[in-house]
Amino acid sequence: MVRSHSRDGILEVARNHTQECALEGSYVESGYSLVSEDDRIVMLDREATPRILGSIKFCLVTEGIGMRVEREDRDGEMQTVSVSECDV
Repeated sequence: MVRSHSRDGILEVARNHTQECALEGSYVESGYSLVSEDDRIVMLDREATPRILGSIKFCLVTEGIGMRVEREDRDGEMQTVSVSECDV
């Protein structure tokens, strides 16, 4: 989603992004990113993909899913250590 949209208004696009779309193969292949409330875009590491997918699949919200992601610096690279759904 991030690569196919302008940065202007990306938060609104993310809020309207659907669960069905987020589960499409192109996202699984390219990986996920998060859009923060202050319009920052954070590209997640590839290892985050299975965790993100698990959260999305079992999410009761079908549009504008909010995620809380914890990351740690491991050998100079930020890696995802946990993912959970959160209220937006």
